[in-house]
Amino acid sequence: MTHMNKVEFSDIYYSFDTKKMMMKIYFEKGEIDALLSLINSFKVFIKRNQSVSEANKLAYENFILVINQFLKNTQQRTAPELLDSIKNLKPLADRNWLLEQYGKRFKK
Repeated sequence: MTHMNKVEFSDIYYSFDTKKMMMKIYFEKGEIDALLSLINSFKVFIKRNQSVSEANKLAYENFILVINQFLKNTQQRTAPELLDSIKNLKPLADRNWLLEQYGKRFKK
């Protein structure tokens, strides 16, 4: 993570994927404050960036939406709604990772 914060990317897609990877790391480590901060800055970054297609922007925005749903829906009773979001949102970046996280949290 330390190295990823120091790198400047010439390709915007590398930058997007790095931010997504950092969100995944923060999520898995339980670093909620850092995750929320990154989510907020990434939302602004996505909206301001004009060189990425709307479909790609939507995929990352949907990824953020599901991460936020994970943070809000930690109880078993809301799990089916979260699973529906993961399965049905299109486009969605890193759907397989999100399904894996769902399995870790709700299929015990």
